[in-house]
Amino acid sequence: MDMSYLNFKNYIASKIPLKEADWEIIKEVSEEQIFEAGTMILEAGKVCRYLYYLNDGLLRYFDWIDGEEKTKFFTFPDQLFTSQQSFPSQVPTQENIQALEKSQVLAIHFDQVEFLFERIKNWSLFIRNVILEVNLDTESLLRAAQNQTAEDRYKTLLNDSPEYLQRIPLKYLASFLGIAPESLSRIRKKVAQNPNV
Repeated sequence: MDMSYLNFKNYIASKIPLKEADWEIIKEVSEEQIFEAGTMILEAGKVCRYLYYLNDGLLRYFDWIDGEEKTKFFTFPDQLFTSQQSFPSQVPTQENIQALEKSQVLAIHFDQVEFLFERIKNWSLFIRNVILEVNLDTESLLRAAQNQTAEDRYKTLLNDSPEYLQRIPLKYLASFLGIAPESLSRIRKKVAQNPNV
């Protein structure tokens, strides 16, 4: 847990200043969990009980729409994740979170998150900062889906997260882009042949 916690600590420290006593409280309530590849961390109809920090691995969020899985987005290491639908109000979610590869996380239970709000002065500022970032990212994803072609969105992913892009299974990446796997294969080939276009 030491390395996971150190990474989590650096993540938090990049957003807010905390006292040493605050760090001890956060470490006390953080629980390391390992999810094997393919594990469903959260399923539709269940309540999300944890706020997570992804230390290592790769995740995808998806919905079931008309009997088909529709990938919404991916989560890469050094990010917080949870269900925005379920966690804040503790109601059943409509989304699913799956580990695409073996993933190491730090998890803080809902009750302990509430405890941190009470005990750590700057915790609410940290959460507000994270929510703002998530909202901006979500808005950016929606704008891209509405205004960019699948090829343009693929190029953006390739530019922003090349080391993870190759690890995402073709069918999930195609689902995220809203195209068939065959179309994605053609885009990949085209971009590989003309990387500067």
